[in-house]
Amino acid sequence: MNESPERTRRVQFRDTSFVVEPMDRGQREFWDRFEAVAWEPETLSILKAGLDRRTTFIDIGSWIGPTALFAAAHARRVIALEPDPLALRQLRRNIALNPELASRIQVLGRALYNKTGVVTLGSTKRGGDSKSSIVHDDMRTAWEVETITPSELASAIADDERVFIKIDIEGGEYDVGPQLRPLLRSQTVAVLLSLHPKLIVGQARGVDRLKRLVRVARATNDLFAAFDGFAFHEARSVSSLRRPDIERLVRWGLCYRPLGGTWLLTRE
Repeated sequence: MNESPERTRRVQFRDTSFVVEPMDRGQREFWDRFEAVAWEPETLSILKAGLDRRTTFIDIGSWIGPTALFAAAHARRVIALEPDPLALRQLRRNIALNPELASRIQVLGRALYNKTGVVTLGSTKRGGDSKSSIVHDDMRTAWEVETITPSELASAIADDERVFIKIDIEGGEYDVGPQLRPLLRSQTVAVLLSLHPKLIVGQARGVDRLKRLVRVARATNDLFAAFDGFAFHEARSVSSLRRPDIERLVRWGLCYRPLGGTWLLTRE
């Protein structure tokens, strides 16, 4: 597909480049940050080090394609999941602008969830901004989207495929928890997992806040329990929870790992 110089631009992170079409000011600013190595440089560096032409990259929460397109330049193939219909449209557009990469990317417009069916996905704004989630309390915009379970997703991968997974689904990670195990087969060499506890706790106060804190701590424990046989490495340790909340959970013995940030889990 030919590039339109008025709307498209080629972006580059170190030695990897591809074409995108920013649709608004927010996306233009995002790609500026991408090129300035100001957007999750640890994520892209980890992918560059962990991907090769033997590896299938599963991008769960692909948004408009920064990690999917970057990975396609290095991996054997990419499976990109994005349920937000606005982001999904832009993801497909950006992929189509890169025919040399598009043949290696499979897009699934579904949400990873613990059962097959339909789930409500929403945004506190208009959507398409990477923040859509199934756990928002105050959805301004919402869609009914189809789901896919970890087991169903695993069935799309051959037994001998070497796999690297990225999971960044804005609080939805707590709902899949132990059901991730079918994806964590012996050939899965690494998982880059982002945690979003603040989306569960929200603005709740008093007893409701305490209940949500306990819920997120237990859900975090269940989530990490699925990664038996993996070593844990902090990629980004910043937590979105307030320090007093974290200290309270530690005191109660409910904190298994820091509640937030991004974790790299590698096969031991």
